[in-house]
Amino acid sequence: MSGLRVYVAGPMESAGGNWNLPLFDYVAGKLREAGCEVFSPAEHLRAHHGSVEKILGFDKLTRKRVRKQGLSDEINWIMHHAQAVVLLPGWERSPGATAERAVALALDVQVRELDQNILIDQRSDWADTLVLEKD
Repeated sequence: MSGLRVYVAGPMESAGGNWNLPLFDYVAGKLREAGCEVFSPAEHLRAHHGSVEKILGFDKLTRKRVRKQGLSDEINWIMHHAQAVVLLPGWERSPGATAERAVALALDVQVRELDQNILIDQRSDWADTLVLEKD
């Protein structure tokens, strides 16, 4: 999978208090260990706006603006860079992840769902088993 450009999609706000950031970080790290270039919306959010605690302190209008800009950046990356989109468990509950999946499918970018087993799978090579193909 070396060099494969992968977007990680999944529930954030709908996942609860920690916005699923530990799972995004875990999956992004494993994909990088497997040699992938990774776009993680969790990393993007923190890089541009700070911690979840800080974002939760934003007023409703600011949070809407942050969400809108983030989704624009994320879909742009999928459109112009992604060779694969990996869906985290629960993605179907997330309006953002659902939109990201739809964009990937419309552009014939391969999409793979990860199941709950990644949460307990301690093998270091699970990312290599994703059967993703480079263009």
